[in-house]
Amino acid sequence: ESESAKVVAGSNMRTAACADKRLPSATSTCCGYTAVGGADRETWADMLSEYRNERLTYDGNEVRCQNWKDIPLGRVVCDNPARIGPSSMWTGHCQHHMSCKDFGDGDGGRWMESVWYHWTSQPCEIKVKIDVEGMVAIVHAPQGQSNGTLPLVDFDSTVSFFSVHWDESNVAAGRLAYPHKSENLCDGGEIRGDFCFCSTSVQ
Repeated sequence: ESESAKVVAGSNMRTAACADKRLPSATSTCCGYTAVGGADRETWADMLSEYRNERLTYDGNEVRCQNWKDIPLGRVVCDNPARIGPSSMWTGHCQHHMSCKDFGDGDGGRWMESVWYHWTSQPCEIKVKIDVEGMVAIVHAPQGQSNGTLPLVDFDSTVSFFSVHWDESNVAAGRLAYPHKSENLCDGGEIRGDFCFCSTSVQ
């Protein structure tokens, strides 16, 4: 199982990135309330914080959603949250330890603000972008995100390249030790212009 999940922020989920599920990387976000307004409200997330500025691990958020006392069957981690639910008495989450005070003033506090990341149940793959000199940039690939990835880790926007020590132990003399678009066709990775786009794993 992947140790990363997609987190979102901004109105209408416009900004996305990957977060380590084992770390308190994002705030609580739970979906599943349909008693008011019908099925369309299922994508309206509740932020069920126990205190201001609280961050949870992925599992911690999952338990928070399941144990939400005001709904008999609990709630679930949002798959694709469209926005934070009504900032009124409709769902009650804003009265839960003043959770909604952390949203700022955008549209009366209703919309997901860019400074707040919220957990989703969607996967998110961490990849690398490699230039022709072997310099590497970290790239996040959130599922279902055609645009709006955080610029620092977006394939097209990132400018944060760094050097790494490539394993040269099994490389023939005069050959490159890293994925390259023309010499080794990115070594099984994806060719994107002058760059290689490759998956990663931790060993």
